[in-house]
Amino acid sequence: MSEYRVGTGFDAHALEDGVPLVLGGVRIEHPRGLAGHSDGDVLAHALTDALLGAAGLEDIGALFPSGDPSLAGADSLELLARAWERVRADGWRLANADVVLIGEEPRLARPRRPGCRASRPMKLALVTHAERPRLRGTLPSLWPEFMAHDSVVQYFWPRLYDEYPDFQLWVVDREASPRRAVGYACSVPVGWNGSSPSPRGIDWALTDGVEGTPTTLCAIVAGLVPEYRGYGIAEAILRRLAAIGAGHGLDALLAPVRPTWKERYPLVALERYATWRRGDGLPYDPWLRTHERLGGQLLATAPRSMTISGTRVEWEEWTGMVFPEDGNYVVPGALVPVHFKNGRGVYVEPNVWVRHGF
Repeated sequence: MSEYRVGTGFDAHALEDGVPLVLGGVRIEHPRGLAGHSDGDVLAHALTDALLGAAGLEDIGALFPSGDPSLAGADSLELLARAWERVRADGWRLANADVVLIGEEPRLARPRRPGCRASRPMKLALVTHAERPRLRGTLPSLWPEFMAHDSVVQYFWPRLYDEYPDFQLWVVDREASPRRAVGYACSVPVGWNGSSPSPRGIDWALTDGVEGTPTTLCAIVAGLVPEYRGYGIAEAILRRLAAIGAGHGLDALLAPVRPTWKERYPLVALERYATWRRGDGLPYDPWLRTHERLGGQLLATAPRSMTISGTRVEWEEWTGMVFPEDGNYVVPGALVPVHFKNGRGVYVEPNVWVRHGF
């Protein structure tokens, strides 16, 4: 029988005026929040301590000391993810976690507000390819067909899983029968000196980037099956990637981000689109918004992140469209028009470089 351990964690913080209230990584609208060196998230702190205690590791105060200025205002879910990587590195798996919140204010149990959708029951797991290699091939295609024909990506893709299995993530629905992947994320360690990132984006990461001495984790792609979107899973993926990178001694998470809604505006330059903001000051694009909410810094555009070239016949097979003459064509799923000249179409995909410090 496998060894089974139980850990208990407890945390308490005083309420303080003018401090954001964060519980379980969720910001609660309230005039007072929990005072603390980090964001004061008692739920994340208690769970972190329980995991470390069960594994026989040093407690949260020793791992993340309150006197460390780099942890001032830190996202406690990121600290939890880093602690979990330590626990996993010692060979432990989590069977169950129960978290109880006791507090006088604010009142959290209230009727569902109109317009809020009910979520279906889910049991999801984030696992690396090294842990569950058989999940490869169980995920349906999430991208337009033409996206699979970048020559650099085609050449390098098998190496992702063979040479870097610890850096590839699967999102697994444990309620599905048989269990299958419903999302994924791919990343590679790259050598980056912190200067302006390459305009070649993904193509750079899979060529010059992987040839350098690893300093940074570069996220190549992340995707979810449509019915699993909107539940905060993408945020969990980014946090896990950051934890993996930190666990391997890398200094940051770098990503050439494909903005989700840019395909709606293929005639607008990405440099302009990336500056669009909502009334609350956050990016208009939901994927860029998720990155910025998690502390990501928008660095620059990568105007030539991928280059896909094909004959007129190939493009017609990939898209189901016809291209009777040379010129620019708006193609569903493409962020910019596809340019045809002399019977050959070229699509040059732009992305936005985003950096997350550890």
